[in-house]
Amino acid sequence: MYEGAVLSKARSRIRDALDTWLIIPLKLIWSRPLARVGLIILAIYVVFGLIGPYIWPFNWNAVNVSLQYLPPSKAHPLGTTVNGYDLLRAFANGTWPSIYTDLLFALMVTLTAYIMGCISALKGGLFDETLMRFVDIIIVLPSTALFLILQVIIPLKGLLVIIVILWLFSWEGYARSIRSAALSVAQNDFVKLSKAFGASNLYIIFHDLTPLIAPYLYSLFIGAMIGGIFAINGLIFLGFASASVITWGEILGWGPNGLIYKDPWALIEPLLVITIFIMALVFLNTASDVLFNPRIRVEKYGK
Repeated sequence: MYEGAVLSKARSRIRDALDTWLIIPLKLIWSRPLARVGLIILAIYVVFGLIGPYIWPFNWNAVNVSLQYLPPSKAHPLGTTVNGYDLLRAFANGTWPSIYTDLLFALMVTLTAYIMGCISALKGGLFDETLMRFVDIIIVLPSTALFLILQVIIPLKGLLVIIVILWLFSWEGYARSIRSAALSVAQNDFVKLSKAFGASNLYIIFHDLTPLIAPYLYSLFIGAMIGGIFAINGLIFLGFASASVITWGEILGWGPNGLIYKDPWALIEPLLVITIFIMALVFLNTASDVLFNPRIRVEKYGK
């Protein structure tokens, strides 16, 4: 009987957690027409990226110059590339790597910027001054030139190296913005009370500051994803970075030569794919005002 009560309580907690962190947020996003459109588009991208490689497998060795820059047709619905690669197969295999690398980059930037910005605001004094001066220096440095230098110094290649190097020069500006928001929130009495009772900075950050800074943090994360799409795929497109897997940047790099062969589709299609993905993120960001409004959550769902 005791085990049954414990199991029932565990199930109730899991249900509550799913409602709070997944079901209710999805319902709130769904309540906004633009955010709903963005969510549907992103879901289509994710499903296509996960299932596509099994339906349309891609082979780097399948070079066929006789199929170079063919226009869209029944055999090749999206046309072909300079090497004769089928563009549909390229997109099917390049979508998920492009999404998860962008997602990882945005998570790294957002989490680092949030923790460093909040700690700087809470500690103040010499730590705050030193960190802000470091941030100022990184912001004014020519990040592209430094990226190229680090690419030469670091022998490793691949998407992970690209993400880490970009992350090193991306979180600082966001941290300064979060510090400003945290300084304002830290003036509340409940934050001062937590400090008085000896709460750690991490406890104050995630327990006291997060609920009030969450809307800004959500928009920051969306902005980091948009910036990551441009930065990661832009560097691969320009040839400044190489990836071991196919990505949108790689596909985009095959496009310009298509203009010479009077086949603009090889350039238009990857640009269109990236543009629609960014548009979906912007649409999703329109739900931030209802997503983190406690009054709306309580009125509609009681929690």
